Amino acid sequence: MADSPSFRRHPLPFSIDIVRWLPSSASSGRHLAAAVHDPSVPASSRLSLLPLHDPASPLASLPLPSRPTALRCSPSVLAAATSSGSLHLLPSSFDTDSAVSVPGGAGFHVGPVRGLDCGGEGWVTAGEDGRVHVVSDGGDGRVVARRVWDGKGMSGYGAARWASSAEFATGGAGCGVQWWDRRKGDAVVAQCKGVWGRGVATGMVHSIDIHPSRKHVCVWEAPQEQYLLGTYAGHSSQYHSLV
Repeated sequence: MADSPSFRRHPLPFSIDIVRWLPSSASSGRHLAAAVHDPSVPASSRLSLLPLHDPASPLASLPLPSRPTALRCSPSVLAAATSSGSLHLLPSSFDTDSAVSVPGGAGFHVGPVRGLDCGGEGWVTAGEDGRVHVVSDGGDGRVVARRVWDGKGMSGYGAARWASSAEFATGGAGCGVQWWDRRKGDAVVAQCKGVWGRGVATGMVHSIDIHPSRKHVCVWEAPQEQYLLGTYAGHSSQYHSLV
C-alpha cells in the first residue's frame, strides 16, 4: 500500500489567488510562483516567488496594479494578468527591475484577462472584453502586443491554450471553443458552439488543456459543469461528453 500523504500547513499574512510550481529549469530549488493580495490593504496585489520551506518569506515580489486573474510560468518568465487588463512578465532570474508590463486599456485589454498561456509565438491573452492578443518579444527589453481579435464585448473569453508553434485554442461565453492558426491569418479556422451539437446554449468555458498529440482537447464548461473531450482534425472538430 502506498504511503499516506503528508501535509504541512503554512499560515500566511496574505491571500493567494493563484499558485504554480516554478519549472525546475528556472530555479535550483523548490519554489512556488504565487499571485497574492491582501484584501485589507489597498494596492496590495503582487506576483511573488515563495520558497517551499518558508512560503511566508517571499524571495522576490512584483507589484501588480489590480487583483491577479491568471498566472503562468515558463522556464524563462513568470507571467501574471490582472482584473484591470494588464500583463506583467517577470524573468526567471527574479530581477524585478527587468520586469516588463503591458498596461490595460484601449490598446490592450479592458477588464479582466482570464486566458493566458506561453508557447508558439509568445504569450496569448484572452479577456472578458472579447479581445485576443499575442504578446511577443520586441527586442531591447520591450514586448509587443498584437491584437488577433476584438469581439467588441459581444462575447467574452475565459481560457486560452497554445497547441503548437502556430496554433492555439480559446474558449469563453457565447463562443464555445475556437481554434486559431496563425499561418492562416487573424481568423478562427474551427469553432464549436452550443453544448457540442445538442442544440443547447453553451455555458462559460473556464479551462482548456491540449494533449501533446494535439488530437485531444479537454474543456471545463460551466454552469453545466461538463468535462469534454474533443478530437481536432483539419478544420472540423467533434466533441464527446465524458460524463
